[in-house]
Amino acid sequence: MVAVPANLGSNFAHLISHFLRLVLPFLSGRKIWFRW
Repeated sequence: MVAVPANLGSNFAHLISHFLRLVLPFLSGRKIWFRW
C-alpha cells in the first residue's frame, strides 16, 4: 500500500469538513454552526 492515497483521503475529508461548515449554515440555518 502507498501512503499517498491515505494522505489524499484525510485531506479530502478535511476539505469537506470545512466546506460543510461554510455551506450548511446557509442551507439549514446557523444552528449547525455551533454543533461543529
